[in-house]
Amino acid sequence: MKRIWRRCGLAAALLAASWSRAREADTRAPFAWRQPIRGDIRPGDRFRVRVTDDIYDGCDDPLLADLRVFDTEGRPWPRLIWRDPSALVTTRVLAARQLNVSTAMPSGEVRLDADLSVDASRRPPIHNAVRIVLRGDEWIRPVTVLGRDDADTWMTLAAGHVLRLRHEGGLVQSDRVGYPPSDLRRLQVRVGSDPRRPEAAVIERIEVLADVLPAPDAPFERVEWTAIAPPAERPQWQSLLFDTRVRGGPLNRIEIEADGEYARPVTIWVAPHPTGTWIHIASDQIHRIGMDQRARLDVFGRGRYWRLDVFRGEDPPLANVRARAFRQIAWWVIEAVADGPAALYYGAASLTAPQHDLARRLRPEEIGALPVRELGPREPNPLCRPGIAPAWSRWAALAAVGAAAIAVAWVIARLLRVPPHAAGP
Repeated sequence: MKRIWRRCGLAAALLAASWSRAREADTRAPFAWRQPIRGDIRPGDRFRVRVTDDIYDGCDDPLLADLRVFDTEGRPWPRLIWRDPSALVTTRVLAARQLNVSTAMPSGEVRLDADLSVDASRRPPIHNAVRIVLRGDEWIRPVTVLGRDDADTWMTLAAGHVLRLRHEGGLVQSDRVGYPPSDLRRLQVRVGSDPRRPEAAVIERIEVLADVLPAPDAPFERVEWTAIAPPAERPQWQSLLFDTRVRGGPLNRIEIEADGEYARPVTIWVAPHPTGTWIHIASDQIHRIGMDQRARLDVFGRGRYWRLDVFRGEDPPLANVRARAFRQIAWWVIEAVADGPAALYYGAASLTAPQHDLARRLRPEEIGALPVRELGPREPNPLCRPGIAPAWSRWAALAAVGAAAIAVAWVIARLLRVPPHAAGP
């Protein structure tokens, strides 16, 4: 009989250990970091907390899918990430009729004209850029964009470059030239020669673009970064390298200014380490010609180290370059399901975002009006158990407990079938 009770005790211990292990794996154990939410919280409260450098740096998923909100009992709370839509940049292609094919000019340039007069009784919509599609594989060509209404005199809207180059093992392309917002009816694009290639350009088509830019008061925040020396200078390029000191931090806007007049293509790269593999994020242009200036580059990328490659060709490098970085302000919107306190937990690899219906139950105007709560300092999660697979879910936890319960039942059934005389004294 004593042996039977010992075996039952071992089975009960197995069940208790399995339940404890399952509870840990199902809640806060996978996460490396914890950040408390300050203030009193009641069930049903809805509020916002700002996404900070600590969160961007601590999350393992670049889209912050591994962030959770738990109360002291380990219950998950619904949450969603939200950004003000007024800060988004959208671009649309306007209807335009091309008036000729790619035509050579005595100056050696090639021109193509476009007409935006879809309805002669109305002014064309505001436009501010053209995308130029050229034939060929690699080139760097100067571009001039001119415009007019019904008069015979063309006015210069912008001067810049388009390029397509093999660079850093990939293809870098900048095919867009911007200019001040305009409603002129006619546009003319002139593409010059590439000094490295004798053949004239062939313009396949142009697209007239209209950007819907962020509102003047759109919620952006300045990102502090530190200039560091690039590993090596490359011929015909001026490289600027910066460290944001935040792993996985996003950037949405970069502004570049310099002294004097210039028109330079720019390629933007990001990497986890300055000597690691660089990923191409965007290609664009900056210029200052007379009173016209383009310094802002809209980007979307995440990473700690950023490199700006300014193509200079045979020209001297830009002098007194000033580069600033910005990101769109992001918020976590949280709904309490129990009394506080509660905390954010993050820093767990291979977790997917949980499914909540909070976005369906909240309108954007309601989200913008929710109260803001502050976060305490980030700290290591004392419940973190590195040995527990972070992919465990509640179903995995229940499966583990169910398996342990079956094992206990099997042991008891075996013991009940043992003859009394076989159980020992």
